[in-house]
Amino acid sequence: MKKPDLSSFRPPSLAAAGPIFPRGKNIIKTTISRPKTSSIKNSIDNNEKTTSVEEIRVCTNRTCRRQGSLDILQILSGIAPPSVSVNSCGCLGRCGAGPNVVVLPQGAFVGHCSSPAKAARLMVSLVCGFHRNDKDFERSSMECLEAFALRKRAEDEMEKGNLDGALLFLSQAIELRPFGGVHITYKTRSTARLAMGNICEALDDAKEALTLAANYPERIRKEKIKIASLD
Repeated sequence: MKKPDLSSFRPPSLAAAGPIFPRGKNIIKTTISRPKTSSIKNSIDNNEKTTSVEEIRVCTNRTCRRQGSLDILQILSGIAPPSVSVNSCGCLGRCGAGPNVVVLPQGAFVGHCSSPAKAARLMVSLVCGFHRNDKDFERSSMECLEAFALRKRAEDEMEKGNLDGALLFLSQAIELRPFGGVHITYKTRSTARLAMGNICEALDDAKEALTLAANYPERIRKEKIKIASLD
């Protein structure tokens, strides 16, 4: 099957849906008076490895939202490994440099995170510690974006009732072995297989998702129990 063209990729669910965070709701407010720019951004520019990243917050206030921060939020959430949480936040005070991101616990500011490729490169730098000159830097960035795009296509096929097509896309995404988001893909494939009546395979995927992400939400654990009860 022809691989998806990622040159102009935009998360399909946000392309037409509009804001997913109503004003005043589900927004995590942060108070960072002077976000530090040296810690993370310089490590990316100067090929220094970063460690101990726990959370990435994406500004979803008005200016950054107009600059595409909701798409960046969804992409970062979709490609992050279980060890890194991705959340929205309020204004970071640098609206002219948006979309803006802050990396915690370092409190490091990263501006102009304005495209899927930039979001993926940021995650690769933070999580994998790859340098821009490393041969695996661009490959890892593109693989995680391709896997994310395949999963979104699978979700669209599931909504249409095309479970066979969804299963194919999800399996292709897993075969890419991206550094993050694999636990979500396994969970989604488990749901597709359960809908197809493949209970044993659905349970295997649910177990794999929980193995990769031990702190996965309780609802996933309940789904695993539900599948097991049908076996």
